[in-house]
Amino acid sequence: MKNVFPFLWLFACCLAGCERIKPEPPPATTRDTELLLPLSTVNLPVYYHLDSLAATLNSKMKGTFIRQWIRLNERGDSLYIEIARTRPVVIRWKKEKLAFAFPVSVKGKFIKHVAGFKVKNATPVAMEMDLHLATNVLINKDWNLLTETELQRIVWIKDPFLKIAMVRINLRKIVEQTILSNREALSGKMDQVLHDRLATRTVIEKLWNDIQKPIRINKKGTEVWLKPTAQDLQARVTQRGNFIVLETELKAYVRTVLETQEMPATNTVLPPYKAKTTDTDSLTLYVLARLPFQTINSLLKKELGNHTFTAQGYSTTLKDLDVYGTEEGIAIRLQLRGDVDGQVYMRGVLAYDTVKAVFFVQKFNFDVDSQNSLVNSADWLLHDNMLEIVNEKLTIHTQSWIDQLPGLIEKGVENGRSGDKINLQVAALDVKPLQIIVTKNDVQVVLKATGQATIGLHQKVFKGKKKKNRPKALS
Repeated sequence: MKNVFPFLWLFACCLAGCERIKPEPPPATTRDTELLLPLSTVNLPVYYHLDSLAATLNSKMKGTFIRQWIRLNERGDSLYIEIARTRPVVIRWKKEKLAFAFPVSVKGKFIKHVAGFKVKNATPVAMEMDLHLATNVLINKDWNLLTETELQRIVWIKDPFLKIAMVRINLRKIVEQTILSNREALSGKMDQVLHDRLATRTVIEKLWNDIQKPIRINKKGTEVWLKPTAQDLQARVTQRGNFIVLETELKAYVRTVLETQEMPATNTVLPPYKAKTTDTDSLTLYVLARLPFQTINSLLKKELGNHTFTAQGYSTTLKDLDVYGTEEGIAIRLQLRGDVDGQVYMRGVLAYDTVKAVFFVQKFNFDVDSQNSLVNSADWLLHDNMLEIVNEKLTIHTQSWIDQLPGLIEKGVENGRSGDKINLQVAALDVKPLQIIVTKNDVQVVLKATGQATIGLHQKVFKGKKKKNRPKALS
């Protein structure tokens, strides 16, 4: 009988070691709220180089643009003149107006009645002058360019003297009056070229629609999209050095969208023009990311399903898991089978490391009830190994897609309906979390990204091109 007691003691110890773990689950949160997403503000200055504008004017306004016979008096004296541009037009800013130096040459044929005879010059008179024009560049309520070009002065380079029948005639006054009488045709031609070249409404419509294109921010795994929805737009025309700058300020809501979620609709209604009043050129994005626990659990089950944990001769297999929200953060239920058999729970608080750009779970450990249950058996030796592996799967490194985000935004706009006509450049973005909450259904995070962006327009920006089938978003 004495040999029976050691055996019974060993059997009792084995029974204790094989006892199923049944801790109480941490209470789930009942929070059912939604973070309010601030409006993102994107200041995008659109640059038009004055040299490019001048090149367009020179290509559109060449050759002779005035041909006219002028009756000078009752005797029938008359003058025929042709006015043509000779050298390139020069454009510069002058007191908040666009100033144009328009060099022209004038050829004149004069017919004079002397003693009943008609006398005319055999060789046309050559004259040269610079026409100085100026225009205000404004925008009307429909986002179309509003210009009022006026002829300010005429600077003579070579005076028009003509000698006929011993008479020396200065044609300056006559020629100036002819140019003044045709100034509306000249300024109208200038205005039309400016309208066609700057085409503010066309640019604004392209920007409004293209900036709302969904942008895929990952290349592998579950599809994640960045989707802006535009709300408002303001603009003004200013000058910066040798550029006309259309300063735009776009306000939008920006959300992340998973492949299982519905894509927010694009706002196709362009608001009426409003003048931009702020001087900043920064870009501030507030991005709302909503990650449902259903999606989290699906991904983790793919990563950890049937994973076997081993340590110091002990082994157990993860058969199921469930992540859910608590009042303090998150809890994870692990269904285990093996040396540790039953359910254990882990707890943690979501946090973001701004230096390493990593989302992680801090204060991550077994729930107190689970910890006590594990301590009652030798199986608690699995503790560190299990924590490390599960925590690794819950850690999200964001630096790689933060680094790629400026380029993705640029390509997203360029792949829109503006094609390769808009050259968008986004500087490096500084991304930080603004708020994190856990609800009964999901984890919600608002990220704040700051940086700068500019847009340059190519010289052939508005020439028609054959339509191509373009992807709706980046892959």
